[in-house]
Amino acid sequence: MKKSLLFLLILFSTALFSQENKKIYNNELKLDALHLIFGNINLSYEFLLNENSGFTVYGEYNLDNNQLWDIQSGFGAAYRLYVGSRYASGFFVEGGVSGYVIDNEYVYYDKHRYSTSIGPTIALGGKFMIRQNTVFEFFGGLGRNFLPENDDKYYDYTPVIPRFGVSIGRRF
Repeated sequence: MKKSLLFLLILFSTALFSQENKKIYNNELKLDALHLIFGNINLSYEFLLNENSGFTVYGEYNLDNNQLWDIQSGFGAAYRLYVGSRYASGFFVEGGVSGYVIDNEYVYYDKHRYSTSIGPTIALGGKFMIRQNTVFEFFGGLGRNFLPENDDKYYDYTPVIPRFGVSIGRRF
């Protein structure tokens, strides 16, 4: 009786100490739905460094040349610090660098002339898990254009670099 009781106790104790292994995914690929309204496709990739931070790179390109938005193409990289209780989700603050190529056709009316902006950006936002591996995020912020103003009177110099979006993506 003692041997069978000891055997059952050992059997149940091993079942009690078994751990559930949850797979942690460190990569995200996202599409910005807000930029699609403006006619630009914006894709971003984020590598999650740990539960509170991640590094993201993004690129943007004007697909249909509809000129709802003057940005022809863009690129950037940023570091994110998350303050949520779940793994790499919740509200975040982001700091990075971005650059854009802007079409100045409305200034010249008959020719496309392009200006370039590049500089640091900062943004605030939130990322939330909709399903097990589906993420939804929104963010907004500004940056500073560090390229000098040109002497050309038709040059469209803007000191502000936009950083905003509403994205949906997949964590893998």
